[in-house]
Amino acid sequence: MKLKLIAPGQIYYYTSKVHPLWYPSLGMPIIAALTPAEWEVSITDGEKAEHLDFDEDVDLVGIHTLTPHANKAYEVADSYRERKVKTVLGGPHPTGIPGEAKQHADAVVIGEGDNVWHRLLEDVKKGELKDFYRSSDFVNPAKIPLPRIDLLDTSNYAGIHPLMPSRGCPLGCDFCLTSIKHGRKMRERPLENVAQELELVKKKRGKDVSISVLENPQTNKAYMEKLCAVLETAEVNWSVEAHLPLLGDENYLKMLKKANCHLIYTQIKAITKDISAKKARLYEENVKKVRDAGIELTINFMIGYDDHEKSVFFDVWDFVEKCQPTALAMELITPWPGTPLFKKLKNEGRIRTEDWSQYDNAHVVFQPKRMTMDEMYWGYVESIQRLRAQRELELEKLGKHEEE
Repeated sequence: MKLKLIAPGQIYYYTSKVHPLWYPSLGMPIIAALTPAEWEVSITDGEKAEHLDFDEDVDLVGIHTLTPHANKAYEVADSYRERKVKTVLGGPHPTGIPGEAKQHADAVVIGEGDNVWHRLLEDVKKGELKDFYRSSDFVNPAKIPLPRIDLLDTSNYAGIHPLMPSRGCPLGCDFCLTSIKHGRKMRERPLENVAQELELVKKKRGKDVSISVLENPQTNKAYMEKLCAVLETAEVNWSVEAHLPLLGDENYLKMLKKANCHLIYTQIKAITKDISAKKARLYEENVKKVRDAGIELTINFMIGYDDHEKSVFFDVWDFVEKCQPTALAMELITPWPGTPLFKKLKNEGRIRTEDWSQYDNAHVVFQPKRMTMDEMYWGYVESIQRLRAQRELELEKLGKHEEE
């Protein structure tokens, strides 16, 4: 039997015509690894998903669905179903809004699919596919298999590969689906499994691939210390997600640097002039500590909280000029379906569109509290233009320096 796994759309960012994705989703390679050998499995994502052959001989299609790609995912699912091919939707968007997803699929996987995948495949073979599949418990991290990255077309990606050494996040941000999909308790994978995956990645993607460590493992520093030892032994350069208020431990930063961590990515609520002096001082000190440790720091400021006014864009630039992080990013808050933020804004009548293609952190999809939608959007656009101009100037200076 043949299983086709598809991830339509790009992972938020466009890198180049050569590499349309930063890196692959890990969901599909893990599902492929959980699939019995009797199934012939293929994976299609990125630009390749724009040229699907809907008449291909296939018994089951699984579509990994992010919210900004939901419209496209529904189109793909509908096209397969018209040809009587059984179709399953899973991923963050169907988890957040399974009823809608079911209108376009024979079945919907809600949350983690690991524990229900075998049962779903057996139901397909028996012709007894259920409408919804939801595990009664989160997967044991020791049972997460090595992903089938051998099925990936690496020409789709830039020189980055994701690594998820744990699942779950205790922070529980109201705009984030991670704690809903994976829970608020951090579940760490056995380190020997992580080491095996790193070796697999190096064989498939080369020794120079940059590893992106996902899901904010920093919240368990004891595990992070052991993980750093594994990453150092693997001799890979890597980056990691982290929470800026927790980056004040200089010994922790030294440990990251020693293990070849070259970049920390942190996402925080945009700084305003009304921020408490204590919090502002903490942020400034932690930015300096990361810089002094010799690690690059990218801060992604989230815009659109209820206390944000149009002056928030100027406040962010004042903070950046004062603290000088390595790089700055900016996103508009997107209330992903299924999150507490979406439910709150929906109840308040502030959701202005459910065109999921606009749920991409770059469009205003709800009514802000202290500025107009236009003020929020154009403030963001002008900030992004400024960011791009600065980046072009930096690249120009770098080019001149290399010539000299």
